[in-house]
Amino acid sequence: MDTLNITLSPRRMAFILGGISLGLCLISIAGKALEWELGSHSTYFIYQAVQTFNVNQEANIPTWYSALLLLACAALFGVVAQSRRQYGERDSRHWWGLALIFMYLSLDEVAAIHEELSIPLQESLHLTGFLYFGWILVGAAVVLVVGLIYGRFILRLPRQTRRLFILAGVLYVGGALVIEAISANQWYLNDGTSLLFSATGTVEELCEMLGVVVLIYALLTYIQTQLGNIHLTIQLNTPQD
Repeated sequence: MDTLNITLSPRRMAFILGGISLGLCLISIAGKALEWELGSHSTYFIYQAVQTFNVNQEANIPTWYSALLLLACAALFGVVAQSRRQYGERDSRHWWGLALIFMYLSLDEVAAIHEELSIPLQESLHLTGFLYFGWILVGAAVVLVVGLIYGRFILRLPRQTRRLFILAGVLYVGGALVIEAISANQWYLNDGTSLLFSATGTVEELCEMLGVVVLIYALLTYIQTQLGNIHLTIQLNTPQD
């Protein structure tokens, strides 16, 4: 039986994932700029190609990639949670909680569940401007609750991990709520038809992706320093003579 060992390097993974994130966002905004420049001369093929890589759309390549990033975080949180549980540490529940949160975020990235809240909240609260995407209110409330629940947990983390977690949170929440609010205002003003809206949305998605990449780096580094190196072992059955 042959064995294939794969070692995950935190730094290498961060550079690779960060590069893919940046590349997808550059392709997205370049496509929208081309479409904007061509105007009525654009073709159906160009439209479909732009939609396939548009980070501001759902059910396409960037959406799939973002969902995989979030799912990877959920898996890494699960690895840490199981390890902490085996040692009987009280924080294992917090780690499991984060694994479930990121599993939901991955699902939501694909299914766009949060966006279903926008229209009902718009109509009931008569939202305009920066709050036009009504789900931002719900998102802000959820972030506040999670922050209160996990505040002490974050403070108990090793210094480097704590700093990286905070940086990841600032990037992700800053993109998902703050820059999203700017996008909401742009949509309210011109129904999302401007190139400025596309550029703002691209920055938002890039911040979210990079926030998750930083979190993956933080988790891999934490596992490496606190739990030992990660080795993925794949056993291959060789045919018998």
